[in-house]
Amino acid sequence: MRILALPFIPSQTMLRVDDWLFQAMEQYGTFLLRAALGVVFIWFGGLKVLGMSPALELVLKTTFWIPLPDFPTLLGCWEVLIGMCFIWRPALRWALVMLTFHMPGTMLPLVMLPQECFLVFPYALTMEGQYIIKNVVLISAALVIGGKLKLIEQEEENLAPTHVLRLLADSRRQTVAAGSTLLFRQGEGVFLVCEGLVEVRRPGREPLQLTSGEYLPTGSGSRDSQVVIQVLRTTTYIQWEPGNVRADEASTAA
Repeated sequence: MRILALPFIPSQTMLRVDDWLFQAMEQYGTFLLRAALGVVFIWFGGLKVLGMSPALELVLKTTFWIPLPDFPTLLGCWEVLIGMCFIWRPALRWALVMLTFHMPGTMLPLVMLPQECFLVFPYALTMEGQYIIKNVVLISAALVIGGKLKLIEQEEENLAPTHVLRLLADSRRQTVAAGSTLLFRQGEGVFLVCEGLVEVRRPGREPLQLTSGEYLPTGSGSRDSQVVIQVLRTTTYIQWEPGNVRADEASTAA
């Protein structure tokens, strides 16, 4: 693994910091991106509803042909709704659908009002032009979220995604009795509960219960930390990379 090397900090310490940073980015990055998009759309849309948006005149000049009274207010309400859907995870699909219809319209001034958007076409932008071009970042952020949508939905229920199920298809199932303890080294494999109930105890995290169809994914923690899995009732499980999970008691049966 390539990490930032500092002569006055031990490499092992840097490796742990590097691992922690990547884990934090993986765990919170998508959520923060959704929250940021939500705040931006609610804020900008709210300004349009209140008639305080600096882009109001540009909107009026671009949408003069739309036969709807007070269209900027309707557009602002639409943007506020998009923002709320980004923040509320169950409505995330609706946010992406509404954004699909919304974003092409935001780029119209570049075509319809080039004199308002460029000082020198096509590279010297006015403030209005910069305001519009920033939508490229919003579109890209929405594409990232859309690409992870299924993963976000599966994470909500902690269900194993399709590629994990494929990976485990040929693995051997094992059954352990209630009261058994399993040790699982994080970052080295996948532990899937087929039937039963277990409690997962990870360093620095709240205990997590897994039941049928739920799993502990690769990279769910620091690579040098160990997870304790307490079997609460007789459980059948599948493991990928068999050497990474072992039963402490002699109650494991094929």
